[in-house]
Amino acid sequence: MFNYQKICQDALISLPIRTKDIIGKRFGFVDNGNRQTLELIGREYNLSRERVRQIEYEGLKKTKLKMKSPSFQKVFDYFVEELKAVGFIRRNDLLLNQLGEIKDSNYIFFLLTLGDNFEKFLETNNFYSFWSINKEATDTALKSIDFFIKELERKKCLLSSPSSVNPFYFEISKYILKSPENLYGLTYWSEVNPKTIRDKVYLVLKKQEAPIHFNDISNLIDNLDLGLNPCSKKKSNPQTIHNELIKDKRFVLVGRGMYALEEWGYNPGTTREIIFKLLKNAKKSLSKKEILEKVLKQRLIKKSTILLNLNNKSYFSKDSKGRYTINNY
Repeated sequence: MFNYQKICQDALISLPIRTKDIIGKRFGFVDNGNRQTLELIGREYNLSRERVRQIEYEGLKKTKLKMKSPSFQKVFDYFVEELKAVGFIRRNDLLLNQLGEIKDSNYIFFLLTLGDNFEKFLETNNFYSFWSINKEATDTALKSIDFFIKELERKKCLLSSPSSVNPFYFEISKYILKSPENLYGLTYWSEVNPKTIRDKVYLVLKKQEAPIHFNDISNLIDNLDLGLNPCSKKKSNPQTIHNELIKDKRFVLVGRGMYALEEWGYNPGTTREIIFKLLKNAKKSLSKKEILEKVLKQRLIKKSTILLNLNNKSYFSKDSKGRYTINNY
């Protein structure tokens, strides 16, 4: 790996001290990596914003000429190869991480700014700032993103990346986001960008594809990659999770502390209510075996619990053949 700090120092070494200092402040080489504005630097040197801009421009112009020498080309060749590997374009912050460590970010950004092959696209309402080394790839990326957004809006569900499109392209869009299942959706969809506790619970359950205990849901929220802030140390509270599960009709209690999604075909209600609904929909008497089989598909409970509710004569009747119906229905 390159010593980016030394490369930048060597590139600026022949500049006047003031010019070198202004460029250093503008690109965050000093002051703990914070990039300073033209106005702030102007106050320090008692110069206008425009004059600071001119000094910066002239300094960068001289430095750019110097960096055409073979001694600096190795780092630019490396940048080009890394961009080729991801399809010729990459979001600014992700490219900086790809090319070096966090401490090198400002130096890498400075070098990219000086390289002839690298074009920087500024952030807009639709796109994050990104770098490109190929105009055709940029045009293809923008067209692909626009088409895919329309597909997502039309189908209203998570989709795989089209095989003909480089998935790195979608990183520059502010409207497309990848889910934990490596599918893509729109950024305002809770499946890819969970914001509330209920969104996170729903996403965990959907990912598990099976009923789980609320304690396990809490642990999975803390441990799975849900696109949340990886720096957050705050752990989810199981009781808070349980409270949210109770309030939301999307979640169905199917056993002691066990929850499933209603969209999987689970019906809400007590065991007695499940039996009642089952007999009502059947429109005929059902045997004990039939009732047990159907209720156990809805609830993770013991057979004895089902039989106890089934023997409640206030609600259910058994005929001479041992088949059950709703009492007085």
